[in-house]
Amino acid sequence: MSGLRDMSVIETAPEDRYPVQTYVVEYSVPLIREAVMRELGRGGQVYFVHNRIEDIDRIRENVSAMVPEARVASAHGRMAEASLERTMLDFLEGRIDVLVCTTIIESGLDIGNANTVIIDGADPRMIIRRVHGLEVLPSNLDLAGAEVELAMMERRETRLRDALAGLIGQYDHILMDCPPSLGLLTLSGLVAAHSVVVMMEAEYLALRGISQLIGAVSRIGESLNPGLAITGVVFCMYDPRTTLAREVKAEVERHLPGKVYETAVRKNVRLAEAPSRGLPIITYDPRSAGAADYRLVAEEFLVRCGETPVAAVSAAGGGAGAAQTPVLPESGDGRGAWQRQPRWD
Repeated sequence: MSGLRDMSVIETAPEDRYPVQTYVVEYSVPLIREAVMRELGRGGQVYFVHNRIEDIDRIRENVSAMVPEARVASAHGRMAEASLERTMLDFLEGRIDVLVCTTIIESGLDIGNANTVIIDGADPRMIIRRVHGLEVLPSNLDLAGAEVELAMMERRETRLRDALAGLIGQYDHILMDCPPSLGLLTLSGLVAAHSVVVMMEAEYLALRGISQLIGAVSRIGESLNPGLAITGVVFCMYDPRTTLAREVKAEVERHLPGKVYETAVRKNVRLAEAPSRGLPIITYDPRSAGAADYRLVAEEFLVRCGETPVAAVSAAGGGAGAAQTPVLPESGDGRGAWQRQPRWD
C-alpha cells in the first residue's frame, strides 16, 4: 500500500485552521452526497470506509448512485495484487474521485519504501511522497537487510536502475543518497546513476575511502554503467581553521582538478540537531550557517549542470521577486501537528 493519507503534507499552516470535528448521525443519503460533493468541489478525493468485504461492491454501487458525477472504485486486501496496485495508482494520480475501501487500505498500514522498490519490484510512483517541497522515496530500517536479500537475487546490480527507469524524464534531477560503503546498495546506486557527487569529511580516513571509490566508479563505468564518472566533491563538517582539513582538500583538488565544489559545508550544531526533530535544515533553522551552506551547494550544483539557480532568477527580478525562506516558530520543536494532517482547510 502507498499510505496515501500520509502523503499529503501542508507546508504552511492555514491561519483559520481548526481541529476536525466528528459527528455521529443517522445514515442519510443527502448528507453523504453533500459531504462528498463538498470535498470534490475543492478538488479533493474521498475515502469511503467499509469493512465488510463481502458486500463492498454493493456499497460502491450505492455510492455511485448517490454521486453519479464522481468516479467511484473499491479496494480491499483480498484483491489480486496487480489489480489492487492498479486501483491505488489510479487513485493516487487522480483518476478516481471516491475510493470505497477497508480501514487497512485507508490507513496505509503496509506503507512501501525504498526496500520494497528494490527487493519486491514495487512501483515507486505508489510510494513517492511530497515532503517540504520535495518528492521523496522514503526508506526505513528494513533497508539494512536489503544487501542480504540482494546477494541471492538475479540482476541484483540493476534492480534499482530498472525500478527508476519509469521516472526518468519526470524530474530535472533525481538524487540518490547512498551509504558510505561499497556494498550492494551503493553498487546499485552507482549502476543507476548518471554521475556521482561525493560528500566527504576532510579527514585522513575519508581521503583513503575516496581513493577506493574512484577505483570502483572507474570499474563500473567500464562495464555496468558506461560513462559513469565523479563530477563533484563536496566537503562537509569542514573546519578551515585546521591544517589537516586544508591539506586533505588540497590533496583531493590535486587528484580531481576542477571537481571540488567551492562551497564547503561547515561544522554547525544546527545540522546535528535537525535530524532529531525530523526536519531538514532549511526548515529547522533557515538562518543557520548550515542552511546557508547547503543553499550554496545546491546553487553550485545547478551551475555545474549548466542551469541557472532559481534563487538567482528571483533575485534578478528585484525586491518583491526575491526568494523567501519560510521561518518556523521558535517555540517547541518548530513543527506543528498540521504538518502530518491531510490537505483539508
